[in-house]
Amino acid sequence: MTTTNEIDAETIAEQRTVAEVVRTAIRFEAAAEAFYARLLDRVRPEVQPLVAELVQEEREHGQRLHHLLDSGELVAELRARMRAPASMPAFEAMLEPPQLPSDPSDDDIFDYAMAREQTAAEHYAALARAAINPVLRETFAFLADEEADHIAKLGQRWGRLSGS
Repeated sequence: MTTTNEIDAETIAEQRTVAEVVRTAIRFEAAAEAFYARLLDRVRPEVQPLVAELVQEEREHGQRLHHLLDSGELVAELRARMRAPASMPAFEAMLEPPQLPSDPSDDDIFDYAMAREQTAAEHYAALARAAINPVLRETFAFLADEEADHIAKLGQRWGRLSGS
């Protein structure tokens, strides 16, 4: 039988402040930017413009998230606690550099990039659904759309450029 204190402790353990969620997203975007930046010299020249575009877009996502923390209008919301979405563990796992082979193939890189973008799209969509504040909801919805766009770009352009 579960007591009220056990339920409360479990609920609290699953919660994060909005600021913690945003800081984790900033770290995720920085890790994505670094991942794509490291790929620039490892992919074929015809794929490099796509990878460079992703570096820039991930950097812009991080800047947008930093703005949420720096904005004085969200002080109260940033202190609020929210239940971490089910996507949080997979999202946080991608803060670490990927375990790719020492000489990854285009397929290895593509598979990891697609997994990263899919995880981000799902996570940001969950955060958008959970956000009460319209600025947070709009920001997370924008990021979910951006990550979905990355999935489409990778699927279309990488396949075409790499000759698949």
